[in-house]
Amino acid sequence: MSIPQNAQNIVSQMGFSQEEWDLYRAAIAKIESQGSGGYSARGGSGGAYDGKYQLGSLAKQDAARIAGVRNPGDSSAGRQSFRSNPTQQELFFAAYTKANFGYLSSNSKFVNASPEKKLEILGYAHNQGWNGANNFLNTGEVGADGFGTKGTKYTQEVAEAFRRRGRLPSTSDPSTSGSSTSDLSEEAAKINYGPILQKITVPKEVSPEALS
Repeated sequence: MSIPQNAQNIVSQMGFSQEEWDLYRAAIAKIESQGSGGYSARGGSGGAYDGKYQLGSLAKQDAARIAGVRNPGDSSAGRQSFRSNPTQQELFFAAYTKANFGYLSSNSKFVNASPEKKLEILGYAHNQGWNGANNFLNTGEVGADGFGTKGTKYTQEVAEAFRRRGRLPSTSDPSTSGSSTSDLSEEAAKINYGPILQKITVPKEVSPEALS
């Protein structure tokens, strides 16, 4: 579906085109809810995450603040209402992404990145939270969520979406086509963001969004 005008306004404020945003949201949705319900999906750790982009309680709070609308809340009825409202989900996804965009704007590596690279980093933040993404930019250390999914799975999925559209040069040799997604993700991160430390960590203080 197309996104509502208020979501388009938020996307424009971040400096992304509609094409860039459509590639990004499709990449995130592919990981979060493809085959598990899309807008109606309920999942994540403890079943605490809702919708096509699997937003949890803190993400919705940030989104409602940025969008200037009421948070549907964490009650059963509120969550069901959110899962039944694709338009609200698109608004909240854009607004939550803008919140992470704002938090990361104190990092020069993010500020100076191209739109494509910014969206890759925001994909990482969708999985690991903005602080995890900030740490990744500063140290190259890859975090993983409560299910063991590396944040680089998101950066790689976004990068692949842009490559398929001809927007980025390939970062992998065709001979690696048999490699796993996680291997390609880590290799892409080495090329695009600098050396990756071999240690994969789950931060001691993990936000609920990082457990989705």
